[in-house]
Amino acid sequence: NQYVETQLYLMKTISEQIQFAENTWLQESFLFLKESFTRTPLPSHDHQHHLRVWLNAKFLLQQLHKQGVNIDYSFIEALLISSLFHDSGMLKNYEQDHGSAGRNICANFLRNKENKPEKVEEILNAIEKHDNKLYNGPGPLVSDRIPNLLTALNISDDLDALGTIGIYRYSEIYLMRGIPLEDLGLKIMANLSGRFNNFLSNCRFLPEMLWMHKPRFIQQINNVLQNISRRSDETRKEYITALREDDNGNIFPLISFARKKSKG
Repeated sequence: NQYVETQLYLMKTISEQIQFAENTWLQESFLFLKESFTRTPLPSHDHQHHLRVWLNAKFLLQQLHKQGVNIDYSFIEALLISSLFHDSGMLKNYEQDHGSAGRNICANFLRNKENKPEKVEEILNAIEKHDNKLYNGPGPLVSDRIPNLLTALNISDDLDALGTIGIYRYSEIYLMRGIPLEDLGLKIMANLSGRFNNFLSNCRFLPEMLWMHKPRFIQQINNVLQNISRRSDETRKEYITALREDDNGNIFPLISFARKKSKG
């Protein structure tokens, strides 16, 4: 509407546009999720997880902007809303195909809004497809200086699986999906290595992102290995070898190692 157009015209920086999007959508969306997850508790994927994903997305937006990627308000708005609703489907379905339920929840939330976001269909599609961890459809993060919403959402979500908090999040949802306790470590390594590989593939041109998140991945693999009782001594020795395979700090040998162990 005219008010939104006027405000966007007056904005000079990406920070101002992000702030405007937050002022428009963040509080109402967060309170909706908080109330919903209070009725259906799921700490690993609740309103706090969605807020952390948005904070990851906000930092990603800032880093993309620094590299000259075209970030307009409609993309900021779309990434904010999709971040805040991407796992809302967990309120209905704990399995990996919860994206469809999340799409419906977000669509219902937006339906009666007077000022709807410009990219409604893209938002709903990103929510529905975000948990395809084969990453065989979204495309690169940036093409011709234009960012990809689904890939940006995937990366922002995946980063909340790293570090100590990731261990707790994985443990809760995998146990709820009926995965035996003794298989958790290898399942986590398989999923985590795919997520981090996707991050590396898309964010190599964002040095601050790499500097921030690579140590979190290494820490988490260490934590997982320390809790794998079977083959622990042998596995740790192989892990140390994998870390030393590349003197340039390349993380890909470690990812290959994690994948091999998770399959074996």
